[in-house]
Amino acid sequence: MEVALRLHEHIASFNQVLQLHLCSSRIFCVSETAHNLVMWSHYADEHRGAVFELGCIDELDNRLLAARQVEYTDKFVSFPSSMQYALHLTGEAPFDMVPLVWNIAFSKHIDWAYEREWRVHLPLLDLSVGEGHLLLEEPAPVFKSITLGCRATDKDVADTIALVKAHLPLTAVRRAVRSKSAFKLDFVDVYAA
Repeated sequence: MEVALRLHEHIASFNQVLQLHLCSSRIFCVSETAHNLVMWSHYADEHRGAVFELGCIDELDNRLLAARQVEYTDKFVSFPSSMQYALHLTGEAPFDMVPLVWNIAFSKHIDWAYEREWRVHLPLLDLSVGEGHLLLEEPAPVFKSITLGCRATDKDVADTIALVKAHLPLTAVRRAVRSKSAFKLDFVDVYAA
């Protein structure tokens, strides 16, 4: 009876724990495509930025191997009902909160499906939440290519090639160019590894 009377407090506590877990993790997002014009505009500084093509390499056991495809949906992630939560609190029918957190981390509204996104969810565990980002190193072979946007300057291209030669010599560099015949981008190799 006590659990039922204080159920709203327990649900508020549950939501706080869920929020804390999500805020104490990081999401690394990647896409299956580097050719989407809208994504170049949204995520690459209106075609002035760059796209990194990354490889999943089993032998290197890199983080990309843990990537999971985003589920695009117009429905909310299913939370336990008040009755399910009450049964969980009383120990009659416990549920595992971890899959719920993961489902939230890998769900996105159907309107974003054009992104063809995959995500790596990184719980910070014992790491500090910090300033909202986390810098991690990946082995050089993971970086297959770098493509610069069609509005990148010649200096941007030259600087990128110099950095690639110095730090990622096996990484190709490409440049996006506006197609002359369609609403699309073409890609030109500017440095071959």
